[in-house]
Amino acid sequence: MKDKREIIRARKAFRRSLKDEKKFLKKGKKEVKKQKKILLYWMKKHGKKR
Repeated sequence: MKDKREIIRARKAFRRSLKDEKKFLKKGKKEVKKQKKILLYWMKKHGKKR
């Protein structure tokens, strides 16, 4: 019985960590998009080509 409870607890913790990782990755992607936008705007402003 105790083993079963531990397994369930471990599974929940694992799922939670996966969720956190997904959230973190999503945040990272948004950050990259933002940086690209800023960079493109800056290049346009200063008349530089890629």
